[in-house]
Amino acid sequence: MTYKTSRYNNVMWHEGQAYLWNSFSNALLKLDAQALLFLERYDGTDQSENPYFDIFLRNRCLVSADLDELDTVLREEKTAMHNPYQKVLHLTIAPGLGCNYNCVYCFEKDRASHVGMSSEVQEKTADFILWLAENNPNLEYLMIRWFGGEPLLYMDAIKKISERLIPWCEEHNIHYYAEIITNGRFLTKENAILLRQYRIQFAQIAVDGMPDYYIAQKRARKEDFDATIDNIALAADILPIQVRINLTDNFEEALALTRYLLIDRKLDRKIKMRIAHVRFYDRASSAKEIERHIRFIAYEREYMKLFDKDGPYSAQSLSLPFPRRQPANCYKICGLNFCIGPEGELYRCEHWFGRKEMVAGNINEFQLPDHEIQSISFNRPQKCLQCSILPVCLSGCLIYPKLAVACEQYKEERFQLLIRNCTSS
Repeated sequence: MTYKTSRYNNVMWHEGQAYLWNSFSNALLKLDAQALLFLERYDGTDQSENPYFDIFLRNRCLVSADLDELDTVLREEKTAMHNPYQKVLHLTIAPGLGCNYNCVYCFEKDRASHVGMSSEVQEKTADFILWLAENNPNLEYLMIRWFGGEPLLYMDAIKKISERLIPWCEEHNIHYYAEIITNGRFLTKENAILLRQYRIQFAQIAVDGMPDYYIAQKRARKEDFDATIDNIALAADILPIQVRINLTDNFEEALALTRYLLIDRKLDRKIKMRIAHVRFYDRASSAKEIERHIRFIAYEREYMKLFDKDGPYSAQSLSLPFPRRQPANCYKICGLNFCIGPEGELYRCEHWFGRKEMVAGNINEFQLPDHEIQSISFNRPQKCLQCSILPVCLSGCLIYPKLAVACEQYKEERFQLLIRNCTSS
């Protein structure tokens, strides 16, 4: 049998050490000089007597000469997208689109509808989800993400739907997991206890900076900032909390807020922090957006250093994404994973909440229109098909295929995240 080196091998360097990262298997191997030489000179033959050959073969850095790796990636993606009977059912629910803030960067800010879920729609939403679950013979996990607007304005919907789903999952031995995306203004101790009762195991709270910046970005008041920070401190003893700092060019604000929360408010090791790049979808492919993406990657690297062993904060307080191969780049384009709006409308992306032209059906009438089918039948650029990290990136967002990505910087960022995940305590 003959072999070849994988097209998804990436030889990368970190602090003078060579590594081999295979983006399909996600193997990360330290390379010594002999291993590098073996890869450079490998001729395709079976070299079972060589220990390097066995290690590379087991980690999929060497593959059969007949294997079309690109075809494997694309076939697995297509299967994930079009198979309705997957082990995990992911659903994003917006019980209402109303919000107490009007953030300048919010993709929903120009949408007029602030309708909340009626009691009838709440019941029908639970019925729809249970119908999906009952008709999936492979189901093992039901995962719910509460979204908005501001979902804590609609606790009645969270309560009613959760009280339908949780007992059913327990009865049928289905793992139930829920999380919530909130601005935190109404995450009182009472609400945090209720969320825990409704099996919400993760709360993400967006706080963009210190008071003046926060007020300007959210069009809020000083008392809103103070109440939100107090809520985070109280809720941290009840729920796992991640504070997301939305970053445009406010890196100094992110640094100040991180110090305030972890040091001044003594929340180090009690909450997790992350910075996130605010993407502007209306100018996604512009040169300016690509420059912003490059700057964000640089900011992210500097931010992560603060949580190193010599940094001011503990590693446990950093929320660190783990770059791994996924069958598809977004669970929302797969199978029957939908975003459910407050009137029972179905979307493929939470960025479409409130956009009537992007409705893909509803909880009473389930049918995909033509634009839905087109949006998940994406022809990739040739450079993506040839890319050595395609299994991890999968060309970025299929819903917004022109979203700017600085490819080389992104590749290095993913590698650095993998190194950090493997070496952090």
